Order: sequence, then structure tokens, then C-alpha cells
Amino acid sequence: MDDSSTQAPTPSPHTPRAVSSLAEDGFSSEELPQDYADAQRMQDEAREMCGRHGSQATRLYLAALSFNKHNIDAWYGLLHCYEQHGMHEEAVRTRQTMREIFGEDVFDMEEIFSDYGDVEYLDVSGDAPRVTYYSQKGTEEDILREVHGLSRRLRSTVSGRSLTVYALTGADRSGYLLTVPLEEFPEDFRAFQREVTVTAVE
Repeated sequence: MDDSSTQAPTPSPHTPRAVSSLAEDGFSSEELPQDYADAQRMQDEAREMCGRHGSQATRLYLAALSFNKHNIDAWYGLLHCYEQHGMHEEAVRTRQTMREIFGEDVFDMEEIFSDYGDVEYLDVSGDAPRVTYYSQKGTEEDILREVHGLSRRLRSTVSGRSLTVYALTGADRSGYLLTVPLEEFPEDFRAFQREVTVTAVE
């Protein structure tokens, strides 16, 4: 007897693996990422267009998050985009969702730095935030990529026109001193390379 009519339907290839309820509303299956590379592409596009096209960027971030709701960098990008475009209610809801997913300490400085290195000095209370930390990276480009990611997270918790970061790479306190613009933060890494000031400290 053929019982094929009672078998469960084959999942659609467009069904995301880790759909976030935040990202489901208003999306067609064709708009959602098919795999990790697709989700990363959407996140990269959102990062590049956030300053100019806020609504399109937030939609891309949400689509990327539908694939993996634990993508903390995409959450920080989404939050910043909401804040940058004055979407305060959405920003508040996003912060709450991040706390539900990652825990109450998601915006705690030690938690933010846990992926990057040990903090030696941290002052983010005023208009000229400064950070000194021990990096595991060695080359200037690796440091730039690391500080780009770190700055993207920190900008949601600090104020000021720029962030000063001293990334220590050697026991002799050698490393790189970087000044990162915060008001017009360059989301794209290549733009970040052009805008940030880097000084090698011997």
C-alpha cells in the first residue's frame, strides 16, 4: 500500500535553519538566506548601506538573523542602524531581544572584550573614550580588522566623536594606537581602513 500521502512534506529549500521571530514578518522565502555565505553577504551589504539607506539595511540585518539568531555582530549592526536613524522603539526592542538571547551582561564591557583580549585600561564615561587591551593579533591589518569589530560593538555603549584604542601586541608594550571615528562610523572594513588613524608604537 502506498502511504506517500501521509508522509511529512519535504522542507522548502528556502526554510532558514534558525528563524528568529523578529525576522519572519513580511519576508518572502526568496528574501531569506539559503546558507551561511548568503547570510554573510546580506550582513555585509547591510553594513555598507546603513548610513544611507536605513530601512533597507535593517531589513537585510533581519534577514541575516533569520538564518542564525546568535550572530551577535549582526545584532550589534542592527541596533546601531536603528539608533543612527532615530528608530528608538525598535532599538529598545532590539536591546531587550539581545539580552534575552545573550544574557543580561551582553552590553557589559568585559563581555564585549571577551572575544578580543584582556583589558588593561578602560575609560568610556566621558566624551573621549579610551581603551587599552592586549591583542592576540600581530599584523597591522589583523589589528585593524579586530578593532573594527570591537568598535562596532562598543559604539552602542559609548559616546564621543572618536574612540582611542591602544592594542598591545608585545611584552615591551609595542603595538598599535588607533583613533576611530564614532559619529560617522565606517561600517565597511575598507572604508574603516581609510578613515581610522593608525600609529605603530615600537
